[in-house]
Amino acid sequence: MLTYLLDVGDLADARFVVSPLNETVLSLFHLNHVHASAPHLAGWRREADTRRDRYDRGLIDALVSRSGHQIPDFLTPAMTARTRPSFDAHLELVAATGADVARAELLELAEGEAPSAQLHTLIEHADPVGTVVEALDGYHRSAIAPLWPVIERILESDVTFRGRELANGVPGADDALRRLIGVAKADLLVALTEPAAVVDLAAALGVSPSAVSQSLKVLGANGIVESSRYGRRVLYRRTALGEALMRGEG
Repeated sequence: MLTYLLDVGDLADARFVVSPLNETVLSLFHLNHVHASAPHLAGWRREADTRRDRYDRGLIDALVSRSGHQIPDFLTPAMTARTRPSFDAHLELVAATGADVARAELLELAEGEAPSAQLHTLIEHADPVGTVVEALDGYHRSAIAPLWPVIERILESDVTFRGRELANGVPGADDALRRLIGVAKADLLVALTEPAAVVDLAAALGVSPSAVSQSLKVLGANGIVESSRYGRRVLYRRTALGEALMRGEG
């Protein structure tokens, strides 16, 4: 178990932010079929495979270590600005990495063995950083950008939920409410601090949309939540009874 000791300055610098570059880079852990994980991403992997002629798939695969557990640190530079980084702006920080630093971190991907042919070629390249930046740009635009609106919505919901939990200092519902209506439905009711759709609630709570729908159905049948349609989205909110339960009244 790891323990992180944070002082006031560390907490002041901490923030939740959505970065298209970070999500693109971290997706590399799930792309390579040799180290494929997360079964729910199988469809995305198949789609990325069909577009592999649009980006340098060999080089992209070479950015993940033999074990599938490591990528170069220079691919995820920290943002100094307080605003949300665009993909291009964040990628510029990668491009500013020194060639020697990049080569040293790329060599670590071999994990003590001889680098693969693709990795060796990249390390020996006159401009390894520029080559990586170009490959990441092509990969992002082919495999991530078409899905980014959906990905961003899920991440936004997660950031909202985690930020609220951090501010409140209490994750989930209290024991009394959980005993009254059950753990899943109590935590769902707590998450409904503002109108939200099933997919947003599922992402925030880390459960399946079907599980959220089942709990909402029970809560709705008992007058604890209600729903309304906005365009193609159905949003759920607490009723007066739901608010009373949250306050511990009656």
